[in-house]
Amino acid sequence: MKISDVTCAHCGALYLLAESVSVDSSSGDEACKLCGKTLAGANDGKLRAFRLMMSPVSRLTRPPASPMISS
Repeated sequence: MKISDVTCAHCGALYLLAESVSVDSSSGDEACKLCGKTLAGANDGKLRAFRLMMSPVSRLTRPPASPMISS
């Protein structure tokens, strides 16, 4: 099993990709859950699983600053 990060070239969504090195698959293309564009084709016969980890909006916004604690 090979694990890697994949970013959608169209919208910038971040995915975690698990790819089998020993099991073949005949499934079709995998589409981005947010924009619908193709993430990867299955033309090489690899079994793949994608998990959406972060949307492009979440990647661009900063979390709020934590309040200062006074003693």
